[in-house]
Amino acid sequence: MAMLLVGIAVAVVALAPSVDAENFWSEVPRALLTLAAGVIVAGGVASLLAAHNRAVDQRRSDHDQRLELVAELRETHNAVKTAALLINAHQSVRTYGQQAQGLIAARVQLLDVDWAARSRPRLCGGDEAVELMSAFLRRASEYLEAVIEEYGAQYGRVAAIQLASSKWNDRAADDAAQNSSPPDPGGIVVSTVPWAELCKPDVFPRLADLRLDTEAHRKGFSAPVNEAIGILVQQDEIR
Repeated sequence: MAMLLVGIAVAVVALAPSVDAENFWSEVPRALLTLAAGVIVAGGVASLLAAHNRAVDQRRSDHDQRLELVAELRETHNAVKTAALLINAHQSVRTYGQQAQGLIAARVQLLDVDWAARSRPRLCGGDEAVELMSAFLRRASEYLEAVIEEYGAQYGRVAAIQLASSKWNDRAADDAAQNSSPPDPGGIVVSTVPWAELCKPDVFPRLADLRLDTEAHRKGFSAPVNEAIGILVQQDEIR
């Protein structure tokens, strides 16, 4: 109320030089109209500025969330690539089992990203784009699911093979140690049976795709993950 009175006084004073005392009060309504117009304009400008600031904050928040999702997808991609490299390098059933657990975590992460994107479609550019991204993520998730199911079906058997081979390795090492002092490295033989079993494409077709980075692996996992990343990155390029 006080500000309104001040505004009226300012408006009237502004008109005072051209208004005599007799007509002073008749000019008050015009002063009020002038003041009201000023208030409306100022309020409109303030509203536009506030809306602009909200839009800027929203774009910044969306950008940060997209970066987080991209980082998660890159982490998933790298985890799967690392698993393949370690399995090939160690050539052991134990490493296969350890890395399979990482693949399970990678699949869960894909599902988390899918949920996050579907709950905020604007991050992907709208409903149509988020449905496309979700399809890519589901394809990659289904690929990992198949690898994990194969692991579940076969791991117990190959773990038993690995256990038996380890005992054979121990006896072979004992024999080598007794026959030479110190043991001749060339005379120590290590069983390759467990790794040979893991490398059978008819028994472990999904693992073969993962290890050898086959076309099936690229189509089932690498390509859809990269496509999903592209959808997120494209939104910032459009803006």
